[in-house]
Amino acid sequence: MPRALRTIRDTKMPTNATLIKAVLAGIAALGLAACSASEFIGEPAAGDTTVDETAPVTTINNAFLFDTDRNLTANLFVYDAVNDTITINNLPFDNTDESGNSYANAGTIGGTGIPFYQSPQIAGGTFNYFAVILESDAGYSFGGSVATGNFGDFGFGGAYIERSESALPPEQVDNYIFTGDYAGTRVVGNGGAGNDDVGFVVGTARLQVDLRDLDTGGSAIGGVTGRTLYSSAGVELGTLAGLQLNLADINQAENGLENGTTDVRNADGSLAQQGEWLGSFAGPNGEEIVGFLVVEGTWSDNDFNFSDDVDVIPQEIRETGVFILER
Repeated sequence: MPRALRTIRDTKMPTNATLIKAVLAGIAALGLAACSASEFIGEPAAGDTTVDETAPVTTINNAFLFDTDRNLTANLFVYDAVNDTITINNLPFDNTDESGNSYANAGTIGGTGIPFYQSPQIAGGTFNYFAVILESDAGYSFGGSVATGNFGDFGFGGAYIERSESALPPEQVDNYIFTGDYAGTRVVGNGGAGNDDVGFVVGTARLQVDLRDLDTGGSAIGGVTGRTLYSSAGVELGTLAGLQLNLADINQAENGLENGTTDVRNADGSLAQQGEWLGSFAGPNGEEIVGFLVVEGTWSDNDFNFSDDVDVIPQEIRETGVFILER
């Protein structure tokens, strides 16, 4: 299973300036709270300030969160295996672009073996973005998530996935079970605006896939369990409630999973957080699923640090994450 990065290929930057696939463009229509343009906290460096708000060109093997109303704008992760660095496109004030500067390896998330990365710090810049990436052992799937705590709300960020080959698993009567790693970034939208407002979440994801179900061509359902929150320095903070990956349709024309919703619930079953997820089959025989999710809301009362003090203003949370699963 893809616990840590192993042999990640040196992905090349596409020549098309608008880049790859826009997905979930209508994400706000699902009833989640939309945020306005983020308020800067601190003094950003000059340059590296623009965000492309146009819908990028679509291809079938790449996908990313794209909702400019919610500042989900990151649309490409490129990993340099030689230098162990990442370049992330379309984020303001992260001090990187195609021509230079990269996110450097900043350590390992607790005892998971999963590395995390931090945006470069340059003269005059006070913004810190943090990112995490996963790739499958076979190299068919890759994904990443990024967030920052240096804004007055959720700020800019996003999630990205890609596949190098794709097919559906052979059709069978029994369901397929896919399991693997989940890793994401979490940011508090009404906190103090700093590194303490952003962290990492790691867990185990599982999907049950039925290729013979419904007229849509099949469906998938599952969740993320064993979720643990870590600080932006990779220090373990505590356990979190499980996350549901609710029913998604299988698009057999594109070997994808779509229209999935996700939620985190309180002990009484009420909603604490909700959002969406999307996935893609990868590998020449559909051996893998790579996907991403976004979820927003408040702390669940199943979380380690939940407070029922009525005088405490509930913290607003956004989490974006990626998972890579194998059958």
